[in-house]
Amino acid sequence: MPSPSRGARILVVDDAADTVEILKRNLERRGHLVRTAPGVLEAIEAIEQAPVDLVVTDIKMPGPSGQELIRYARENLKRAGVVVITGYPSFEGAVEAVKAGAEEYLIKPFTEEELFAAVERALDRLKRLHQVGEPRADHDRWASYGLIGKSRQLAEVLRAAARAAQNQELLLIQGESGCEKELLARAIHYEGPLAKGPFLALRCSSLPPDQIEGELFGSAAGSGTPRRPGLLQAARGGTLFLGELEHTGPSLQSRLAKLLPSRRGRGRPAEGRPPRLIVSTSEDLLLAVKRRAFDRDLHQALSVQQIDLPPLRERNDDVIVALQHFATHYAAAWKRKPLRFTDAALQVLWNYRWPGNTWELRRLIGQLEARVEGGVVDVPDLPSHMRFRIALRRDVGLKRTLEEVEAEHIRNVLVNEGGNRARAAEILRIDRKTLREKLRRYRISG
Repeated sequence: MPSPSRGARILVVDDAADTVEILKRNLERRGHLVRTAPGVLEAIEAIEQAPVDLVVTDIKMPGPSGQELIRYARENLKRAGVVVITGYPSFEGAVEAVKAGAEEYLIKPFTEEELFAAVERALDRLKRLHQVGEPRADHDRWASYGLIGKSRQLAEVLRAAARAAQNQELLLIQGESGCEKELLARAIHYEGPLAKGPFLALRCSSLPPDQIEGELFGSAAGSGTPRRPGLLQAARGGTLFLGELEHTGPSLQSRLAKLLPSRRGRGRPAEGRPPRLIVSTSEDLLLAVKRRAFDRDLHQALSVQQIDLPPLRERNDDVIVALQHFATHYAAAWKRKPLRFTDAALQVLWNYRWPGNTWELRRLIGQLEARVEGGVVDVPDLPSHMRFRIALRRDVGLKRTLEEVEAEHIRNVLVNEGGNRARAAEILRIDRKTLREKLRRYRISG
């Protein structure tokens, strides 16, 4: 089995020639060996001629569909993964693709980084499943999931994760936005007894509260419409991760609280068991319960097994380790030497508070890799909000209204997040509807 990040034998299947060419060029740039096929029948012929490690396939194509190719791969290829791409997204399609055996599901248009991440996750999962007995250092084992660092605080988290991986009980992961809670949940799933089952994830902050319940439980058959399965059914025999659970409404919280005590599947075949639930929050749920913003019974059920992820500012030892890791990662993608940092720049990064945590650090290194010439990063190359600034007219700042200060802060966060409103809302700790209202009120574009 090849390395999860390069050298894999990949078959790209799509009837759109331009899509095939773009995917082929991008994946070859990452060091993969890529073949292509315009349809399912041609793909099967290519698979029979030479082995593949990963199939990247569209769903809707003339003739047999991508769903049939997924099933063929699952029943005929012992060591190959599947990544699904589609320009016609639907919940039912995602569920069917996962049930058929796809590791990842990408919706067009997607970015190069989203493609690379999906491919690496699929290949990495295959490597872990087929090399279970291979000895690895504990640090390397968790780093392979993207959990980077050597601090005492992170070591404690990973010890708790190793214990959680050996059971199938409900787990709560609590930590600030950007702390990579989903990465930790993935690692726990693939290190545990359910690793061969599906891992499905739903970020609750991405949907209105009234839609989340339908995504989880599905919908009953109606007049002329078939019954739609939910994620709780699609993830049977595996793990369902619910991120940012604090964004759910009281109705769903109450329903989950009643459901959780009965979630035992001992004695059933793995594929027939209800999924293990791992949930995460960016908010202290105990405080939310006290102000009656979260269901008390659900909180009691969740707090039985809990892992708290400390923010990056509380584990400075991990900043430099993660920085070097991401610099190496992006250098491989750009096929150049990793960035080097002056001592002054490292000192600034060490002292920075990292409100966006590991996600912000990862994004910073990607930006620096794209625009720093010469391969050496100095303090002036860092974003302005990280560098020392002095107010020459302090009295002006003190005479501004609270709304003016808020507007400036929102504007700075948006600029730092490249205009990504979802990320800005997470950092500001407000929902996207509130952010839209503030942008309109303060006449901020972005």
